[in-house]
Amino acid sequence: MNLFKKKHSKASFIAGLAVAILVGGLISYQKEPEFHEHADFAIVIDGKELDFSDDKYMSFVPCSDDVHYHTPEEAVHLHENNGDVIHSHQSVVNYGHFINTVMPELRERDDLRFFINGEEVDALWDKKVRDLEQVLITNTQGDVSQELEAITNDACIYSELCPERGTATYESCGA
Repeated sequence: MNLFKKKHSKASFIAGLAVAILVGGLISYQKEPEFHEHADFAIVIDGKELDFSDDKYMSFVPCSDDVHYHTPEEAVHLHENNGDVIHSHQSVVNYGHFINTVMPELRERDDLRFFINGEEVDALWDKKVRDLEQVLITNTQGDVSQELEAITNDACIYSELCPERGTATYESCGA
């Protein structure tokens, strides 16, 4: 009888753990209503800035509180054919999640350099997307000052922190 209780307890524990993991996973990827951040970015390969303004890179899902994301990749996207501003709807979203949605093959390259707000960083993929950051991904091995200067500064419009420069519409996921 004692052996039966041990086996039953172990099976119950494993089943409970599985349910907790599943439920926890679903909750962690729901939209965080208070979390909506934006970052400017540019990717320059072989001296050419890549253009992410095409429809194939855009999210056309309206932003609302009843949206549920199944993965962090669904919670990070571009809008309104603006290929320069990342929209993030979850605090867990990192730049690796974003790159997975627009150009996953970049993760395989070993010649890239990464900059956040003008400072070179060793790695980018695991860094969280944060409001108003300016990010550069490049394979330029020399001076990148012109590439850094070319990064837009429009994330503040979507975050509604520079109203003198304009306002984002509801469809564009303003803060």
